[in-house]
Amino acid sequence: MGQQSLTPVFSKSFPANNLLDLSLVQDNDPNRPFYKPKYFMFLSMTQGITSENGQRTFDKNSRITIKTDSVKIFAFSNAIKAFARGAGATLGQFQIFADSTKSNFNNGVGGVMKMAFVSEFEQQTKNGTKKNIAISMKQGSNKPIGVFFSPAEAIAVATVFEFIANKCLELDFDSRNISVGSVQQPPTQNIPQQNVPQQNFDEQSQLGPSQGMQPDPNMGNNPFGDDVPF
Repeated sequence: MGQQSLTPVFSKSFPANNLLDLSLVQDNDPNRPFYKPKYFMFLSMTQGITSENGQRTFDKNSRITIKTDSVKIFAFSNAIKAFARGAGATLGQFQIFADSTKSNFNNGVGGVMKMAFVSEFEQQTKNGTKKNIAISMKQGSNKPIGVFFSPAEAIAVATVFEFIANKCLELDFDSRNISVGSVQQPPTQNIPQQNVPQQNFDEQSQLGPSQGMQPDPNMGNNPFGDDVPF
């Protein structure tokens, strides 16, 4: 299975000093094992550079890409929100690891360990210090490449990540043709009607105690007696 079997579905980029991106793709490989999802995601980071004409751009050759799934992206989003709210130490560090030697999407590049992680740092400003949340990715022994956001921006990024992860789950759920909650109605049967003699309402209403149903004097007004079932 190679990249030619993948169809892009949705991608969201976060350009800053470097470029963070989360892409949702569809796997069209007919030989895909049943236990592998049809939809998954790529988390990537591309290093920012200054071009010859002085414009800021991104170097595609430096891109670090990790194949991941909804569960890991949900966990990664939780880590981002925890650090943004000052609870990073409480939740603990979470990292996404990938070994490119086991990947079919590395274009023949030699196997290296990749990782994505969240951290926080204090930035000096004219008015003191402010907290930033860093989302970083690292490949092999190279230095990490990252982007940093304010706590409010970091929570917004995590919310977008969760949205894409939710869509990934929904698409994979729908692709398995699962029908939940639908009940098939039984076929309608034509029941022949019996010829039951009908009694005139006026005649029934004129029946006396001896002609109609006799009340039980021991029951009183309660037809269930003392043993009330409710």
